[in-house]
Amino acid sequence: MNIVITGRHFEITDALRQHINDKINKANKYSHKIIEASVKLGIEKYRHLAEINMQINGALLSAKEETEDMYTSFDRALEKIERQLRKYKGRHTNKTHNSAKAALKRGDNSPDQESAWDEEESFSQFMAEDTYNDETGIDESGLTEPER
Repeated sequence: MNIVITGRHFEITDALRQHINDKINKANKYSHKIIEASVKLGIEKYRHLAEINMQINGALLSAKEETEDMYTSFDRALEKIERQLRKYKGRHTNKTHNSAKAALKRGDNSPDQESAWDEEESFSQFMAEDTYNDETGIDESGLTEPER
């Protein structure tokens, strides 16, 4: 992963650079497919601005934050990126789960699943059968008709 850190109107200290590298590398736990992370930091009067852009498999995640402290601005912007990463990962993880459900609907069943489907069908057929005998007035399924 390539991390580019840019400072505008101030010089980035080694401590800040190390803080940014550590935090970005921790965000790697959400997706190992992060290609590039670009961090732009700036100061305008009393406002400390942080902007983070991450490129992941063709997707671009972006977040901006402004506070009175540079570390806080960066941390809050990174929290926004982490939220986006979790959402991105959840969307792509759900596709694999949904494809398994789609395979079941298509008929790509294993033998155990087929027997379960057969049992369900036979139960549905049993419930659909007419078990009431008109001559005797008795339900042949073992249940009697309620008194009217």
